[in-house]
Amino acid sequence: MNSPAPLPRQSRSESVGDALESWIGERDLEPGARLGTKDELRARFKVAVATLNEALRMLETRGVVELRPGPGGGVFVGQPPALVRFGRKLLTLDGEAATVADSLIVREALEPLIAADALRHRSDDDITALRELVERMRAGETAIDYLRANWALHRRIAEISPNRMLAHIYCGLLDYAEERIRRISPDRLLDPSGTAIHHDLVEAIARRDQDAVKSALEAHARLTQTPPA
Repeated sequence: MNSPAPLPRQSRSESVGDALESWIGERDLEPGARLGTKDELRARFKVAVATLNEALRMLETRGVVELRPGPGGGVFVGQPPALVRFGRKLLTLDGEAATVADSLIVREALEPLIAADALRHRSDDDITALRELVERMRAGETAIDYLRANWALHRRIAEISPNRMLAHIYCGLLDYAEERIRRISPDRLLDPSGTAIHHDLVEAIARRDQDAVKSALEAHARLTQTPPA
């Protein structure tokens, strides 16, 4: 078996860019917040002028930061062109933000239909598989681990439905958003309540408890929302 190709190593400027972007996310800074002057940031990250300038150029291209000249200028938080809020986390996406956000809204609208089919048609094997995926969410060490297990869980719930058109559309919406994720805000923002809500949904499906499924879906709807305008 061939070994997988090694991942390309990050340049120093890319590492600085990632560190600055994480710093913005950790503090949940709003667009327009001042990050400091170039000299202040260079001192913070202990890098050469050229390295910082290249990092800022890459971040500015993506809309993560904005550079303002003159008195009172400096480096400010920009407005990335493609962000979708997932619980307390920001997903940086390739493609048009509004389109991806719309896909998540449509997916959310289909959740009651998917859950209703799962409640009626689930087998014991289905419940075992769903519980294993909840445990994968709980055990995830990084944000991407959590999100992959999360969406695998939703796919598995959808696969229970005998309505193949419904399941196909729903899973297609998941794929559309997942394929466009480039970055997730820092792992420390993982919210354990998200795992608890998915646990409650699975257990409600296992009991065929319609009221509990409805409550879990209402709680779940609050996990995925677009950022305020």
